[in-house]
Amino acid sequence: MIKKIILMFVLLFSSIIGIAYAAADLQIVVDQITPLPVEPGEDMTVKVRIVNNGEIGVDDISVERVYDFPFRLEYELQEDVKVGYLGAGASKEITFYVSVSPKAKTGVYPITFNIHEGVTSKKQNILINIVGKPEVLFTVNSISENITPGKSFDVNLKILNIGTGNARNVKISSNLDNFAFKDSSVFYIDNLKSAEAKNISLNMLVDSSVNAGLYQIPFEVEMIGENGQKYVSSQKLNINIIESAEVTLKDLKIKPMGQVVGSPINVEVRVENIGVGNADNVYVELKFDNSTSNVITGSKKAYIGHLEKTDESPAFFTLNSQKAGKYVGKILIHYSDDLGEHVTTETLNLTYKEDTSINYTLYGLVICALILVILVFRKFKK
Repeated sequence: MIKKIILMFVLLFSSIIGIAYAAADLQIVVDQITPLPVEPGEDMTVKVRIVNNGEIGVDDISVERVYDFPFRLEYELQEDVKVGYLGAGASKEITFYVSVSPKAKTGVYPITFNIHEGVTSKKQNILINIVGKPEVLFTVNSISENITPGKSFDVNLKILNIGTGNARNVKISSNLDNFAFKDSSVFYIDNLKSAEAKNISLNMLVDSSVNAGLYQIPFEVEMIGENGQKYVSSQKLNINIIESAEVTLKDLKIKPMGQVVGSPINVEVRVENIGVGNADNVYVELKFDNSTSNVITGSKKAYIGHLEKTDESPAFFTLNSQKAGKYVGKILIHYSDDLGEHVTTETLNLTYKEDTSINYTLYGLVICALILVILVFRKFKK
């Protein structure tokens, strides 16, 4: 009798386990996910079916969606879907509208479902493939100071992928008249992961015809994303071109050479701006050492003013000396540009001679007087 009772309990317990097992055999099956792969910032539609794979019907079924980054439910009312009763082998379609965070990176992420049946529940994940978009830009680490026409300058750029996807075959190029890469016009980076940065150094040349001012050099950035799509963006590099003048001595005229003491010497100093920028505050100064400065008299400074590039202008001086000799002075050409104040120095040689014309006149008078004395003496002697 006892054995029969035990056997009945075993059969009853087995039946209960079988029913529980059947009741717990609920599964989420994916019908459709669009779009797939999905990009950060996009919305997607997730269609699934809750399937009862058990052998008996199950009541009080609900499906709860647990939202973790990078997913967000589009409509809050869909958080918990009441399914109710599902017979054995039956299923019910459920549609969720889900948004993907624009900050999501490339990767495979799970969407978690909690399947509730009465007081019991289980979790099930479905996997979503997110493919991010690369976005490559640059910032300036350093750039040469005092960029002038006709000269080269160096730029160090940080190339940064701020997008949500990895980039490959990154090509950086620029094509602008009057500005050129000194070595190569295209720079390549094989791979640039999301949030990764790499530095590149460029050496660029400014054409001598460029005028001073602020310029924007356009750069084009091409890359291939993880989905094989080509992305193209553009960015501009701001540079400031400054004036760079160079005022030099073109010609020097001294008339007359070897002037006598007390007579003026005319000095013409012709200067020329051979630089690539305009020159301001141009003036010429003649300078002698302290021992000579008081001997050489006259105006020793001439103001010219503004000189455009390739312009020239004369400066005139009239000098006197009260003492014979050879004098060595300096021609100082002053000017300023965007780089500051400058002085070009040249040598000035002057020669003054003694005035011998007075001696010759005196000698002549003495000779005439002697001749007159001789004539008078001969006349009285006769």
